[in-house]
Amino acid sequence: MISYKEALNIISEQVQLIERKTEKVKLIDVLNRVLAEDLNVTENIPSFNNSAMDGYAINCKTASLEFNVDTVIAAGDDISKVSKDFKCVEIMTGAPIPEQFNAVVRSEDVVVFKNEENRSKKIKIKSSAEVGDNVRFCGSDFKKDSVLFNKNHKLTMQDLMALSALGISEVTVYKKIRVAVISTGSEVVSADIKKLEDGKIRNSTSYYLLAGLRKMGAEVEYWGNVVDNEVTFLKTLEAIAIANFDMVISTGAVSVGKFDFVTKVIKGLESELFFHKVAIRPGKPILFSKINLNKKDIFFFGLPGNPMASVVGLNFFVEPFINKYNFSNSKVYNFKLENSFVKPMGFTTFFKAKVDLENGSVRILDGQASFMISSFLNANAFVILNSEKDVVKSGDKVETYLIGESYV
Repeated sequence: MISYKEALNIISEQVQLIERKTEKVKLIDVLNRVLAEDLNVTENIPSFNNSAMDGYAINCKTASLEFNVDTVIAAGDDISKVSKDFKCVEIMTGAPIPEQFNAVVRSEDVVVFKNEENRSKKIKIKSSAEVGDNVRFCGSDFKKDSVLFNKNHKLTMQDLMALSALGISEVTVYKKIRVAVISTGSEVVSADIKKLEDGKIRNSTSYYLLAGLRKMGAEVEYWGNVVDNEVTFLKTLEAIAIANFDMVISTGAVSVGKFDFVTKVIKGLESELFFHKVAIRPGKPILFSKINLNKKDIFFFGLPGNPMASVVGLNFFVEPFINKYNFSNSKVYNFKLENSFVKPMGFTTFFKAKVDLENGSVRILDGQASFMISSFLNANAFVILNSEKDVVKSGDKVETYLIGESYV
């Protein structure tokens, strides 16, 4: 049995060996995708000097504070025919500024004298202007040929504004990792079964896993529940391989019981078994392997079937794998513990917890049994206690993982 830290190191090493495939994606679909290329700025933004305010464009290097208004320029106007002899023009926000002007005086900073048609005829500036006042200079937002994003950058909502402003409507990104999810157990029935037969339980983990994997950026598909049968499980794996998935996640049947057949099947395949059993609670029997089916290497995570063991497997083993694949890292914070707690010595433990962000504190919740879902409803975090300590006290700083934060 290895430590949690050793397990994470193995996962990180394996992800680094993956040869990622790429695809071109339209801008509408690139949120949270990872760039497979460097992107440079393709043009100056703004592409021309323009006014930041409604006002009057002047050359402020002249000594005059009074100007005759020669014409009006609105946003979108063609200024190629504007006379270079003009000394002052009324200008609207976003309108291009003729090259002889170097400042815009706001409308509220001038006294306007109007003609009989109620148009500005002459202005008197209330105070002197400086070069660049209220001017958006060409290239002041984005400079042509400068670096926009580096390869392996994860695209955010803010990034979409930059890409669209620059007319970049398609980018090359890494393909999403494709994950197949299988649940196991002859006792497991669908969540839509209204009346349970004796000895049966509803599948409480698959929907959580599928939702979490999608938030992590995976392309995910559910392959149903497999009864406790080695042949059926193997046939399911073979079908998944033909369908060209990169990873399989199964729940249940990875311990050492008579019907825990998953490990036996995996060991019987052409595979590398990286670890089976990690010194953690809950979820100790977790399995991580790489199997070869249909001439394709597929990573395999076998998660224990208890609900909280599956949650821990997803958040603290699968998520680091997918985050590394997407060139990012899971975030862990330090919060002050509100209540003392005793944990098993020698195990890294993951406790359902409630963070008070306002106070910067966290409380370990009651109801830590791995089968209990009700206490999980009150949790917004996990407290991670390392294997070296068996007691933590109120006021101690503890590592804290905020549920769902790094999915975004």
